[in-house]
Amino acid sequence: MSIPDKLMLEYYKYIAGVTAQEFFQIESDLASGSLHPNEAKKQLAQKIVSFFHGSEVAQEMRQKFEDIFKKGQVPEDAPVYEIKGGEGLTTLLVELNLVESKGEVRRLSKQGAISIVDGLKIENTDISLDPSWKGKTIKIGKRKFLKLK
Repeated sequence: MSIPDKLMLEYYKYIAGVTAQEFFQIESDLASGSLHPNEAKKQLAQKIVSFFHGSEVAQEMRQKFEDIFKKGQVPEDAPVYEIKGGEGLTTLLVELNLVESKGEVRRLSKQGAISIVDGLKIENTDISLDPSWKGKTIKIGKRKFLKLK
């Protein structure tokens, strides 16, 4: 999804393995607005994943993408951490390799990129976890999650 719209047709042309007719149809549909660039990117991603991993995996990955980014669901394979009590959130996120450093945790927090799923943004990352955190899921950025148990 991070491919700029203006480069998307190049990816279709050289990587996606579409026929000339399919390429011109995609180009026409994008120009007319009948195909939204976001949908075109999803189709492109599905074609590329299909090439390397098969159409079944590609469909599964597209559904997973939709569930997480469109429907706001937490991925089933998100890491789970069992709270012992007293763990510092910043240290925990670094130790679990969800972020690279404590400085990055503070920066992400200031940007509003650390939150509780279906809850508030976590502005103070110098907090300690206690049993009240059990059952919550922390979202770090757009793609990382941590389920607390």
